[in-house]
Amino acid sequence: MTNPTIINSKKQIEFTEFFILALKELNNNARIVQIAQKLDEYISHNLIQFHGELCYEWQYQMRWVKTQLQKQDVIKKERKGQCVYWSIISKGGN
Repeated sequence: MTNPTIINSKKQIEFTEFFILALKELNNNARIVQIAQKLDEYISHNLIQFHGELCYEWQYQMRWVKTQLQKQDVIKKERKGQCVYWSIISKGGN
């Protein structure tokens, strides 16, 4: 059994990596609640553990990660009706 990735801070690179992984596993088109559900699945399967205060506020901090990724032009949003869907911005020709 592998040890889980411990996430102590919203600024920790692994938090961003798991956010992106979740979005990829959701076919690169997901609402924030779906991304949160996928992260919760990672927690249940002991792939990641949030420690300290992050243990209680990871969903809030996940939105901070989303905002930072958007500002860095890594992800973009698309409004479909009243819902907002997120996807990774394709870099390059493929």
